[in-house]
Amino acid sequence: MSARHFFYIIHRYLGLIVAPFLIFAGLTGTILAYRSNIDELINPDLFISSNHPSNFNKPPITKQITKIHQRHPAWIIKSFSLNTAPNRNVRSIVQTSQGEREVFWDPYNEEIHGIRSTQGGFQRHNLMQGIHIVHYTLGGGRIGRWLMGGAAFVWLVLTLAGMIITFPPKYWSKWFKLWLIKRRSLQQRPMIELHRLLGLWTFIAMLILSSTSVAMNFFTEFFAPEVEMLSPPRLGGPFSQKIFSQNKQAIDYEAALKIARKWARSYNPQFAPVAFQDFSEAGVYGVSFASGGTSNFVGTGRRTCFMNRYTGEIIWIDSPELDGSGTELIRSLYPLHTGQIIGSFGKALDAFTGIITIILSITGIWIWYRKRCRRLYISRLDHQG
Repeated sequence: MSARHFFYIIHRYLGLIVAPFLIFAGLTGTILAYRSNIDELINPDLFISSNHPSNFNKPPITKQITKIHQRHPAWIIKSFSLNTAPNRNVRSIVQTSQGEREVFWDPYNEEIHGIRSTQGGFQRHNLMQGIHIVHYTLGGGRIGRWLMGGAAFVWLVLTLAGMIITFPPKYWSKWFKLWLIKRRSLQQRPMIELHRLLGLWTFIAMLILSSTSVAMNFFTEFFAPEVEMLSPPRLGGPFSQKIFSQNKQAIDYEAALKIARKWARSYNPQFAPVAFQDFSEAGVYGVSFASGGTSNFVGTGRRTCFMNRYTGEIIWIDSPELDGSGTELIRSLYPLHTGQIIGSFGKALDAFTGIITIILSITGIWIWYRKRCRRLYISRLDHQG
């Protein structure tokens, strides 16, 4: 058996094994590429503010969330967004007696428009989180995550084997011709040609998606420990030491935001605040920034300024540039996997690759089925003869 034939067998049978997982992951992944857009579309009651008068300046969000907390003192504020569009509600996460909840409120009058659980489900309000969970773990917790990680590893091997078997046995110059559309071949054997062309054209995207899937599904067990061993991050962190109040009252959110803005101006003038986090038990505030204030994870994600909740002293800057290449690699996983690393075009490419994954899986099964039927037909003819 030649090496090329060996990889052909690997590609065929591993593809058959993993095809159902890839069809499912491709379908859910395509939907999740536009998760926030679809979430807003199906839940306008949560996201859309109907009260946005012209010539009206919104009060600072930090002061509004303080008023809401005063009306609901039992709530523990955990985080809230700082950059919302003019006709959008503010999204915050609070801890209630029923558990963690997302609260959506009007930035013009602090009216609460809706509350939903942060857990996934298949009701309208929780549908997108539910799709995310089944995409990542099949809804099976750690075992489901490992199963999807194993499928992703097979997908990675499958992708590499598929590229290897396209190599011509003798002349490399012929390999480049395989990337061209051959109309006659496409008419005579459309499924085979479609499978070959789509596999070649999307090889890089498939390689990125499959490898990042493996890394994220085995993140704590394998990827992060190995990366941090090769490129250790800084020692310490925003929660390395417990901060006690010492009978002091926490500084208000607006004062903390001003301190963080001052740091951001000196670090990168293009930065705008995106989210505020209140780690009350640890005595820490965190203000996250992104270039232009975008909520997408462009590049290697957001930069966060952590400070003492009671004194306003900056205690940690979470920025991968300060930790080296290992942290940058870790932080780039999610933006790479979702395409957000290059913005809107990357999201569209991610969704397109999900569709192509489904097509490749279906055409692969079809090719195997047709060849199997042909072999069985020839075998029956031989027996009859």
